Amino acid sequence: MNKKIIITLLFIFTIFSLVVYADKTQELNNINRQIDDIRVQIGDKKEKLSTLNEEILKIDAQITVMEGKIQNLEKQINEVQSKINVNIEKIAQKEKEIKSLTTALENRIRVMSKINNLDYIQIIFSSKNLGDALSNYTIIKKIIQQDKYNLKKLETAKLELNKINKELANMKLSLTNLQNSYNKENDQLKLAKANQESNMAKLQSDITSLSQIAQLKMQEAQQITQELKQLTASNQNSYKGTYSGGKFAFPVSGGVLTSYFGYRNHPILNRKILHTGIDIGGSMGTPIISADNGKVIYAGPKSTYGNTVMIDHGSGVVTLYAHCSSIDVSVGQNVSKGQVIAKVGTSGRSTGPHLHFEVRINGEFTDPLPYVK
Repeated sequence: MNKKIIITLLFIFTIFSLVVYADKTQELNNINRQIDDIRVQIGDKKEKLSTLNEEILKIDAQITVMEGKIQNLEKQINEVQSKINVNIEKIAQKEKEIKSLTTALENRIRVMSKINNLDYIQIIFSSKNLGDALSNYTIIKKIIQQDKYNLKKLETAKLELNKINKELANMKLSLTNLQNSYNKENDQLKLAKANQESNMAKLQSDITSLSQIAQLKMQEAQQITQELKQLTASNQNSYKGTYSGGKFAFPVSGGVLTSYFGYRNHPILNRKILHTGIDIGGSMGTPIISADNGKVIYAGPKSTYGNTVMIDHGSGVVTLYAHCSSIDVSVGQNVSKGQVIAKVGTSGRSTGPHLHFEVRINGEFTDPLPYVK
């Protein structure tokens, strides 16, 4: 009776250990997938960071060109203003000359007016002789005519200077408007640069945070891996054999390798994640065989893997067979190399009939290809 109880307890303990092992394996798998997702996110953010950096360099180049244009316009505006200032001085000088000439002309006209009002007798008596009188009158008249000519010339010069100044003022206004437009565009470029730098800072912060999370997840994965090793070592009913190396049997006879181990663009998730095994295409219901001698430690549905079989081959080597349509073995069963354990299917997250085959060494994903070649 006691012997039966002990055997029963040992059996229960074995089943419990296998369940715990399977749960821990599932937990480790989930954590590794989370780490893969985080690495993908970090990769995406680093790509965006690189793109933003290139955009900032382009904006910097545009700002440099724009500031060069603004400085050139500033120089042109200063040159135009200098010309305006020179012309203003010339206009002031012309106005001064016009005023002086106008005063002289008015005085001479008043003199002529007085002469015109004198009678011939007064002109004769006021002059030494008639010739002298006529000569004085003619000289004054010629001076007045010359003054009028000079005055007209000065007025024309003043008008010309005013016209030039008006053109220069219009030119300055156009240059100033263009400069204001460039300044506005330059401010927009600087704002765009500041926004991109802010985005870069946020991305860098996100990368740092994700890296810290990934580090914590890796520590957690290492802890679970250690627990799995301890479970394997303490499981009295684990596979007693040891894997001593050598070639595994190809798990699907006539199957075609359709996807390799490593990072790839997931056909369903449409993003790059770690493919933890190899995919072998086969028709629905094609037999799946055990890669080597071992003991079944898991047989049943397993999250995105669908119907799954896991076999312990000893020495920390475990193989996994996923997406099966049916399972032909049970937990605790010893299997031989080449023995049929399941059938090809498309259960779980799958796009069509195939076997997802993994090799794990001490709980860590390993490329299965070298083992089956």
